[in-house]
Amino acid sequence: MNMARRLIGIAAAVLLLVGSVTAWVYGRGAARGEGELSRGEAASVSEPIPAASTQELQRSVKLAFAPVEMEVISKGAALDNVPAGYPQKNVSLGSIDGTDSTLELYDAAEEPGRLTAVLRFGGESYAIPEVSSSDVWLPPSGLSVHSASGLQSIAAGLELFANGPGFKVYLVYDFGERKWLRFEEWGTPYAADLDRDGRAELAIQFEGLHMHFPDVIVYRWSGDVLQRSASASASIWGAEHKAYARLGEDGRIASGIVDEERPERTFLYFGGELVPQP
Repeated sequence: MNMARRLIGIAAAVLLLVGSVTAWVYGRGAARGEGELSRGEAASVSEPIPAASTQELQRSVKLAFAPVEMEVISKGAALDNVPAGYPQKNVSLGSIDGTDSTLELYDAAEEPGRLTAVLRFGGESYAIPEVSSSDVWLPPSGLSVHSASGLQSIAAGLELFANGPGFKVYLVYDFGERKWLRFEEWGTPYAADLDRDGRAELAIQFEGLHMHFPDVIVYRWSGDVLQRSASASASIWGAEHKAYARLGEDGRIASGIVDEERPERTFLYFGGELVPQP
């Protein structure tokens, strides 16, 4: 009889303990909020970028710049691919270093649909093969894209064959070395004095291709060294996010996150930074 009473007492104590633990767990869950994810559950969900504070929205974004590696254009190189006869198109680059400069575009020999550009300068010829269009980009009239001392100047741009549209080669003249250089970039060029310092920058609007979204790159001179900026969108939002940037006709750069209901942010380029605009 005593043994039975003891067993009943133990069972009652166990039931009381279970009830207390259940109530404590339920209370913790209610305090956390119905439907809220635990840490383990939250780790498997991609969280949106939190809304930026007013202070963050007013903060300028510093662009990182790196020197541009340019290649020397050799005299007479690739001229074997230029057919005899008249060029398809002549484009004057004006007077450079006191010498008249002209680009001639020829149909490439044995390569239908492709062109070879020949730069005529000071009695010398420089060939640029693999050109895909007879359209030649030139800086706007009266606007020279040159270094601080005028040692180097961007003279023209030509579109090249690539696995998508918008891949261009830019021709740079070095007055000190009296030689022609080249560099390549994806996108549509715009020459403008973006930071109102009296010298033009070269802004490139990448229109987007394959899995890459539209973006803006800025070329500037630091002294006599041509520099290329990091991606505007990645600088603003971080490289881990799917972001875009677009350059407006007024020089403003609008940027946002793809597939997120957040307003665009607008910037002006000034002194190596993107300055927020209202």
